[in-house]
Amino acid sequence: MERSIVVTLPRCGQAKAECKHAGRRWSWLASGVDGRASQSDGDVQRRSTFLRCFCVQFMVAVVCSVHWNVGFADDKPEPARSTAATTFIVVRHAERDGNQDSLTSAGVERAKLLGELGKLLNVSTIYSTNTQRTKGTVKPLTEILKLEVQLYDKANPAWIDKLRKQHDDGVVLIVGHSNTTGVIAGLLAAQEPFPIEHDEYDALFIIKADESRTSFVRLKYGPASITP
Repeated sequence: MERSIVVTLPRCGQAKAECKHAGRRWSWLASGVDGRASQSDGDVQRRSTFLRCFCVQFMVAVVCSVHWNVGFADDKPEPARSTAATTFIVVRHAERDGNQDSLTSAGVERAKLLGELGKLLNVSTIYSTNTQRTKGTVKPLTEILKLEVQLYDKANPAWIDKLRKQHDDGVVLIVGHSNTTGVIAGLLAAQEPFPIEHDEYDALFIIKADESRTSFVRLKYGPASITP
């Protein structure tokens, strides 16, 4: 039976999470954290606010996951599954400075926020392409966790299969590009490639996979990168 979890939280205010199960739909409304911060509060408070906002989003996703995992009264019991599971986090590199292989000041701030999130989510392995903008995006996290970046070249099905075999547990962060992030997330989630806009830098995919099942959520983190 195909099941999917979809969480769409474009702003850090009122959040709506939808969990689809066998053609039926339930909705939960969660009061998010106000994402607005005054200029005088400084970068620390803004990052803290966005971090709290992400935590609210993540908690809503967890609520959906709990409802999804326990099933419903009219469902047949599912066979016992292995407890070992791998969590993949897939993001695009942070804001790029035009056509330069470097980050803007906003990109540097997003990279710092990703470092805080990565620490919160207990990232154990980091993958990046060999570019300054992707390596710069994970630099704060590598410094926090003292992890070395694993470089990859081509994001294709063969590489995804290799990842699955190499990582049967833990939390794996993968940083890609506008034309690869959605592809990587889609392959890991056994879905079609997820669309990523050319100026979209705040998408964050979480895919959890074990031997028998894969679940995924698409979230946003940090300041919105696309004007509504």
